[in-house]
Amino acid sequence: MYKTSALLAVTIFLSGAAFAAMTPYRAVAGVEILDLSNAGFGLIMGLSAVVSAFTAVALGWLSDRVTDRRVILFLCAAMGIVAFAVVWTFQTPLVFAAVFVFLVPFGSALFSQSF
Repeated sequence: MYKTSALLAVTIFLSGAAFAAMTPYRAVAGVEILDLSNAGFGLIMGLSAVVSAFTAVALGWLSDRVTDRRVILFLCAAMGIVAFAVVWTFQTPLVFAAVFVFLVPFGSALFSQSF
């Protein structure tokens, strides 16, 4: 049990550090590379935050009702990986907006699911 708790603690710490390290580059990618306006970028990030809040609550509710949360954790991690891979592969403003509003919230829910 202690090994699992230690592993989860290290994973949460590393995930948080990685997330914090790449967050500023969202603006670089959106505004500088994809030529989004500051208002457009702000709107996308605002919508992403709202959808992330609802997603975290919904997945929290779901995780209370399933016996094994590892599947939810794996799916959240996979959605985050897919989201950033899609943004990197298809570098258009529409894809950027869609990914940050519809996929990234599931990847962001990984943090709340880890606790």
